[in-house]
Amino acid sequence: RGGHTRPLCAMAPAIHLAYQMATTFAMVERAEVANDDTDNEERHNYVVTSDKARASTPLLRSIKNDQVLGVMLRHHRAGNLGYCRFFTTVQGAGRFWNQVIDFIRVTRGVDARLDDDADPVFETCIRDEVHVMSGASDAAWTLGLNIHARWTTSFTATPEMEISSKARIREALAEEDRRRREEQTGDEERDDEGESEE
Repeated sequence: RGGHTRPLCAMAPAIHLAYQMATTFAMVERAEVANDDTDNEERHNYVVTSDKARASTPLLRSIKNDQVLGVMLRHHRAGNLGYCRFFTTVQGAGRFWNQVIDFIRVTRGVDARLDDDADPVFETCIRDEVHVMSGASDAAWTLGLNIHARWTTSFTATPEMEISSKARIREALAEEDRRRREEQTGDEERDDEGESEE
């Protein structure tokens, strides 16, 4: 759950994956809310797209990057920003972050910190395929790493990393087995020495 005082933000590597993540998230949350008599607040699921207009669905509303500030301010004034979920692409994360910066400046002041860990804008930030956003790059999508949240989850499935991690784990286990055998051999030799002295 994204929380009810702050919104949720999620980034996917492609627009169809952002829609897929948003749809799944919205359906699961809708089912959970249906079983909770104490939570009747409507959820607002936004898929943030580039400048192209896309169709909205009953579960999801498509907005363009330049509409993010207005949407966030409207929900902030209504007191239900915490019930908003924003889904964007890795490539659009830079423009999304610029809109979030504007939101911080408007609601908290021009000198407000953008990385305020005590009071972040988002409750949860999910980054899928985060390895695309990392590295020494000046690409705009690396700005998505700047989005602060109370909770952050990043996913990656880079095969090279998995293979190298697997090799390092095997090496560490082999080294541990070797040390154990040496310790056992040393203990047995000391026992043999103790018995021969008697």
